[in-house]
Amino acid sequence: MLAIMLIMIVLLVYRIIMIKQIEQTQVAKDVVRLHMVAASTILFYAMTILDINDTVALASYGLYFWCSDFLLILFFIYINDFTQETFVNKRGGLILGILIAIDGILCGINVYNQMLFSVVLSGDKAEGYYYKVTSRTWLYSYHKLFVYMFAVMTFLLLAYEIYKAARIYVKQYYAILYCFLLMIATNVVYEVLNLEFDYSVLFYGITAAGIYYITFQYVPKGLVEKTLVMVVQNFTDGVVCMDIKGRCIYANVYARQVFHVDKDTRVIENYYRSWKGDRKPEEIEECSWQGETEINGKQNFFAARYRGIWDEDNRFIGCYYVLHDETEHRKKLEEERYRSNYDSLTGLFNREHFYETVEQQIVANPNVKYSILCADIQNFKIINDVFGIERGDAVLRSLACSSFNPWLQTCSEIWRRAIQYWRDFRQIDLQSACVMRSSTMSDIWRNWI
Repeated sequence: MLAIMLIMIVLLVYRIIMIKQIEQTQVAKDVVRLHMVAASTILFYAMTILDINDTVALASYGLYFWCSDFLLILFFIYINDFTQETFVNKRGGLILGILIAIDGILCGINVYNQMLFSVVLSGDKAEGYYYKVTSRTWLYSYHKLFVYMFAVMTFLLLAYEIYKAARIYVKQYYAILYCFLLMIATNVVYEVLNLEFDYSVLFYGITAAGIYYITFQYVPKGLVEKTLVMVVQNFTDGVVCMDIKGRCIYANVYARQVFHVDKDTRVIENYYRSWKGDRKPEEIEECSWQGETEINGKQNFFAARYRGIWDEDNRFIGCYYVLHDETEHRKKLEEERYRSNYDSLTGLFNREHFYETVEQQIVANPNVKYSILCADIQNFKIINDVFGIERGDAVLRSLACSSFNPWLQTCSEIWRRAIQYWRDFRQIDLQSACVMRSSTMSDIWRNWI
């Protein structure tokens, strides 16, 4: 038994070194402290087996019991940090510290007056001699009450986490709970039956090893696959996965909206076969294209990208599409294009866009002669000064909208008749632009304002 405990101590120390090299998080620090106290607890109990003297045995048992207090508290803190819950505030931590200090002082005094327990040499020459606890006093009950109180708190914390945790994480909490219950159960049996050896000390090392595995190495079965599925399912981009036979094995929400399907994916498969044609999927290089569809009665634009999937042996196992929604991006581009080409107040072409449009029109129709009508508003500043800038803006918007502007309609009609007159009676071509200016606007302002 002593050899087993020494092996456990060596393994615990080895894991402490490993953890310090790979992790520096708060949970990692909790696990390191658990391993250190577990190794100390096993070491002090191992010293009670050695046949030295009564004083060393009393001191070793006192340190063993005191370390078991720390072990339970550190186990509780580890669960608290591992589950990211806060069940004990600073005041509660101070009270716990005082209780542990009292228990430690009692264990220290017990070496001199046996006020908690006594020890007696037991065993025989063949199997070896060792010291066992005897003559437990009522003060010893204080120590056990403190230990079991923390055991109950830890059990309730684990039970709460099992109740509220996602199903996929429940197994790791059950594993911690089983180790913990075995450790406490064997200690209770040791106390009640007054056994020769406290077998719960073995579970200190086993529990520490289990915590190390669950914290740093254990990944719940299916967690990676389920996490990836949930992440892809909630992508704003569409994702479609096809196998080597051209079957759709996965399509997330946006992809189904693009292809207007719910559960039946044959539409996606038909699209894939039509797009692929006679080409072999493994021979199609990565490519992309633009597309559009209607979703919930609104036009949507997307950019599609195709990629093949190969395994570690470079064998083709399938392919996937990524459909990136570009509706908002296109909308912003259109807004930017509109702002760069149109006047924000009147909605008419700005100067640069007007010049570009006129040039394109003239170049596209070189044999057509054009005339330009230029209108100006004299003394427009009076409108802003008398009626305000908002009313002046309204006047400009009215001028810009010819369908609501009788003056522009009149000018347009005069201009049309003038051109017709010159063409019909003088038989000449208009060679240059004519500029018409309004000398007074008083009658028009009276109608508008």
